[in-house]
Amino acid sequence: MSLFYSSLVILAAIFIGSSVSKVLNLRDFISGIKEYEILPTTIVPVFAICTILIELFVSYAYLFQKFIILASLFAVILLSIYGVAITISIVRKKDMNCHCFESFGASKLTAATLIRVVLLISLHAYVYVNSELSETVFKSSVEDIVLYGLLTITLLLANELVQKGLETYKQVVKEYGN
Repeated sequence: MSLFYSSLVILAAIFIGSSVSKVLNLRDFISGIKEYEILPTTIVPVFAICTILIELFVSYAYLFQKFIILASLFAVILLSIYGVAITISIVRKKDMNCHCFESFGASKLTAATLIRVVLLISLHAYVYVNSELSETVFKSSVEDIVLYGLLTITLLLANELVQKGLETYKQVVKEYGN
């Protein structure tokens, strides 16, 4: 397996693990974003849901070799936003967890966290630069059926996530006010 395809699989696995843990612990993830104290409280639930949807999109795009350029751009932008938030929090000397993988244990926010984000951005940039050189691996109709099945599941998951997010958003607004 080439470096390009290995990168796709590794990045997809990272984003799948990250998004699933965030869905399973949505309230904790939203609280974690608030802890950075950068976004207005009312925007945080929407940002959290967008983060999860982007991670899922990137994962499927990489696994099924569809929309790789768009997915890698989304990933670089998302990770850059988190990189800026991490940098601000480190400069502020905040003692907090990074909230990257909510269900896989707490990881303190340190310079090492920022280095991991920069490495991930670099790997997504590598995918972007080399995506036009790649060949489509999945060409048969069986893979297309699997892809559409997974996309359907993702849409159902997204619908559930939006519903859960709206409920959480209402609770947050009620708790913290406007």
